[in-house]
Amino acid sequence: MVKPIKKKKIIIKDEYVPLPEKIYGQIVENFSSILAGVGIVAIIFGVIWGVMYFSQKKEERASEAFSKAVNVYWRTINNYNSLSDKENTEGPKKLNFNEAKGMFQKIAKEYKTTTYGKWAELYLANCYRYEGNLGEAEKLYLEFIKKYEKNDIIALQAYQKLTVTLFDEGKYEDAIRYCNAYLEKKDSMAIDRFLFRIALCYEKINELNKAQTYYKRIVDEYPQSDLSRKAKEKYEAITVIKMQGL
Repeated sequence: MVKPIKKKKIIIKDEYVPLPEKIYGQIVENFSSILAGVGIVAIIFGVIWGVMYFSQKKEERASEAFSKAVNVYWRTINNYNSLSDKENTEGPKKLNFNEAKGMFQKIAKEYKTTTYGKWAELYLANCYRYEGNLGEAEKLYLEFIKKYEKNDIIALQAYQKLTVTLFDEGKYEDAIRYCNAYLEKKDSMAIDRFLFRIALCYEKINELNKAQTYYKRIVDEYPQSDLSRKAKEKYEAITVIKMQGL
C-alpha cells in the first residue's frame, strides 16, 4: 500500500512579512479583545465625565443658592442697622434670621459635599450669634471646627467667630484656650488678632502681666498690624494702672 505523501506546510519567516501585514494580522487575530478593551475604556471615561459634569452642576446650584442666602443674611443685618439709626419708640429691635437660617440649613443638607455646603454651616452659626443665641452659636462653631479642622481658611473663620462668641459670653478662659489652640496650628493666620483677643481676655480676668505680655508681642512681632498701635496704648495703660496700684 502506497503511503499518501504529506504536504509540507510552508512557514514564512517573520522577518520576511512586511510590518503593515504583521500589524493587520495582529488586529484581525485579537479583534474581539481589542474591541472589548476599547469598550471598557469608553465606559470608564463616560462614567468619569458624567461624575465631573454632575459635580460641576451641583456646585453651580449650590453657589446660586448660597449667594441668595448670603443676600438675605446681609439684608437682615442692614435693615437692623438702618432701624437702629432711627428713633424707635417701641424699644430695641431684635435681629431675626429665620429666613436666612432656613436657607443655610437647606444648603448645608442638600449640598454638604460642596464648598458652599461647608460655608453654609458657618453662616448658620453666625445667624445664631447675631440673634444673641450665643450658646447655640458656640455649639455649632465647635461642631464645625471638629469637622473642618484641616481646612485652613474655614478653620480660621470658625476659630475667629468662636473665640469672639466665648468672649461675649464672658467665658474668657475658654476663649484663651481656643485662641491658643488655633495659634498652635501649623499654618495659622491672622495671628495678631488672636494675640490681641488673648490679651483682652487676660485683662478681663485681671491677669495684667499676662495681658501685657501679649500686647507687647503684637507691638514687637507685628509692628505693621492695624492692632499694633492699640496694643501699645493698652500696654502703657496697664503700666500706669500697675504703678498706681489700682
